[in-house]
Amino acid sequence: MEDHDLKLLYQISSYFRETRIMTGLSRADFSKQNGISHSLLDRAESGKHNITLSTVFHLCNLYEISFSELVEQDTY
Repeated sequence: MEDHDLKLLYQISSYFRETRIMTGLSRADFSKQNGISHSLLDRAESGKHNITLSTVFHLCNLYEISFSELVEQDTY
């Protein structure tokens, strides 16, 4: 994986993790409340696994952020 791809993956996973933490919910609680698997959320937040665009779009919808807003953030 290219450096740029790794940075983008880290940016996306960090956003999802930090935003969930700000809600005060654990991964298990967030997963249950939003009808997604705990393992999917774990992969999305870890930054160690490629996640599909459909997963990113689904999580963007849950977090009420557009994909373009997500990738335009300067978090890295």
